[in-house]
Amino acid sequence: MFIYYTYNLKLSLFQAFLLSMLFILFSCSGPIKQVKQPKVKKEIQYLNEIEALQNFDFEVLNEEKLNNFEQKLYQSLKFISQLNFFDAEKLLWSTLYELNDSSKKFLVKKILVDLLFYNNDWKGILSLDNIQTQTLSTDNSLVLVHSYSEIENEQVNYSSDSVEIEYEKSHSGTPIIEILINGSKRYFWFDTGANYTVIASDIAKEINIKPIKNRTAKALTATSLQINVLPAVIKELKIGNVEILNHPVIIAEESDLRFKLFGSNRITKVDGIIGWKAIQKMDVTFDDRVNKATFRKPFKDSLVDRNLHWLGIPFVTLFTEDSVKLIFGLDTGSEKSSITSNIFKKVSYDEIYSITKKISSAGGWTFSESKNISKLNLKIDNHNIEFFDIGTIFTHQNLFVKIDGIIGSDLFRQKKVRIDILNGRLSIDN
Repeated sequence: MFIYYTYNLKLSLFQAFLLSMLFILFSCSGPIKQVKQPKVKKEIQYLNEIEALQNFDFEVLNEEKLNNFEQKLYQSLKFISQLNFFDAEKLLWSTLYELNDSSKKFLVKKILVDLLFYNNDWKGILSLDNIQTQTLSTDNSLVLVHSYSEIENEQVNYSSDSVEIEYEKSHSGTPIIEILINGSKRYFWFDTGANYTVIASDIAKEINIKPIKNRTAKALTATSLQINVLPAVIKELKIGNVEILNHPVIIAEESDLRFKLFGSNRITKVDGIIGWKAIQKMDVTFDDRVNKATFRKPFKDSLVDRNLHWLGIPFVTLFTEDSVKLIFGLDTGSEKSSITSNIFKKVSYDEIYSITKKISSAGGWTFSESKNISKLNLKIDNHNIEFFDIGTIFTHQNLFVKIDGIIGSDLFRQKKVRIDILNGRLSIDN
């Protein structure tokens, strides 16, 4: 469920993508009308090698024909696909200092910001910003970064090799997990689409979590409305067998975390969200058939083939029936899986039609036009997935990767799904 930062349009390119990493979108929608369109069939046509790299489509590239910059970008992304962020970061830094072209610098910085964010390297982000030869410390886009650069380093411990806990589900199907915050028991949504862990302001007040600084930053919701957030830190966060100390979080107004369901007067209150900054430390399996989650201590398995990656968002490699490679973002906070307009470059479909959707998110409602595919058959490894009447959704355009869709919580229904971050695996068992 994606929410991302907004900022003054006069800010630099660096600021324009610096905190596009903050995602919290809550959405549910209903159709208004449908208009049948003629059948259309398209083939993959990338504009250039850079666009192929943005689609993580390495197989179409001829390494010998890549120029020096493309080769370095290609190698960096290969490192990232193997979760080798150390070598990727090292290569990108050296590449950045060699570049004079501003558009190429923009791409490299975009990737570097994501890697530094993943590693909680807040000072690294600030040093990257200094390359702009500007002082941006007063700008909204750097409020969180400056705040988190002042806290103690995060630490992660595991109390056991594995533990099984029961969980509930939200109206959208998102798992609701029991957690301990500084010893206080709470229930948070498990949302892979939210990059930060989020706490509602009333809950933060109850358990005495105060902002690091009282200066707010702005977050832009899926309905293009702005909400205020404050940087904070949780001294001790326990989820399953995972203990995280000095965990950077954001505080959102509790009124902004209330959602009215489509076609209903029912209001859902969200106490908080377990975001990617916590999830990236986990190996967790959700068994939707019995509503039980198994948390494991991560162990490296070098023989496993990766299909789950992260660059600004977690995304999964899938294939069509014709073995066309696609990449879908993983968002357990989204009620339904969806596609983006990027998929129409790659997928042949029998029928497409237009639909108007009413979308609810943090901050309110909006209407959105969508192109829907009647039926889409995909594979994760050898597991077949059928999507019916799957439609397009807006995605934040400041990402480096160009995703073809979003996998929502509907994928988990009546299945056993494992999310193994360290080994980069999303596996499904019926």
